[in-house]
Amino acid sequence: MEMNEHATTRLKLDSLREQLANLIELLNHLETVEGPNLRNAYMLAIGRLEFQAFELDMECRKWRRRLQLRQTSLNRGERPDPAAIERLLDKEMAEYACRLEEWRRDCHAAYASTQMGYMPSAEMANLRGLYLDAVKRLHPDLNPDMPPQAADLWNRLQKAYKEGRVLDVKFLATLVDDVVGARKTFPRTAEGLAAMRTECERLRSQMRAVEQEIEKKKREKPLAYRLILEDKKLVARRQNELKVQIEGLARQIRTFETEWRAAHGR
Repeated sequence: MEMNEHATTRLKLDSLREQLANLIELLNHLETVEGPNLRNAYMLAIGRLEFQAFELDMECRKWRRRLQLRQTSLNRGERPDPAAIERLLDKEMAEYACRLEEWRRDCHAAYASTQMGYMPSAEMANLRGLYLDAVKRLHPDLNPDMPPQAADLWNRLQKAYKEGRVLDVKFLATLVDDVVGARKTFPRTAEGLAAMRTECERLRSQMRAVEQEIEKKKREKPLAYRLILEDKKLVARRQNELKVQIEGLARQIRTFETEWRAAHGR
C-alpha cells in the first residue's frame, strides 16, 4: 500500500512541477513578450496622440507661467529678465520634462518595433518551448537545490529569451546538462513519502502565488491595453478626442506666442 502511495505521490509531484513550470513560462511571456507588444500597439494607435497632447499641454503651462512671471516683474516695477524666467521655468517644469522624455522613449520604441517586425509564430513557439524546458530544469522555485553556477545560466537564459535571441537560447539550453545535476530523488520510505508531500504543498503554494501574479498583471498596463485595442470604436473615439484636444492646445500656444511678441514689440 505504501509503495502505491509513493508512486501516486510521485505522479502528483511531477504533475505539479509541470503545471508550475507552465505558469512561470506564461508569466514571463506576458511580461517580456505580450506586454511590450501591447504597449507598442497602444502607443502607435493612441499613445502617440496622448504624447502630443501632453507635450502641447506642457507647453501651454509654460506659456501661462512665462507670462505670469513677466507680469509679476512689471507689477514690481522691474524690467522682465527673459533668461531668468526661462531658468525658473526649467526648474519648475523639470518633473513634466522627465515624464515627457519617458513618453518620448516609449514612442520611439514603438516605432522601432514596426521597423523590426514581429517574430513569426513558429519561431516564437520554438523559443517558448526552449524556455519552458529551461524553466523546468533551472527555475529556483522548481529546483531549490540547484548548484550556484545554475543561477548564472538561468539569468543568461532569461536575458536571451526576453530579447528574443533564439540562437542564444538554443545554445544556452545545450549547457543545462553540464550545470544541472540529477533531480532530487525521494527514497521509498515513510520519510521519503513525507518529504514528497511537503514538496507538493510547496509547489501548490508557488502555483497560487504565480496565478495571482498573472491575474494582477492582466489587470494592469500594459496587458490591460488589450481590452482597449480590441474595441475599434473605442480606439477611434479616443483618437478623435485627442486630435481635437491637440488642435485646441496648438491654438492656445499660438495665442500665447502672439501675446508675448506684442509685449516685446516683435
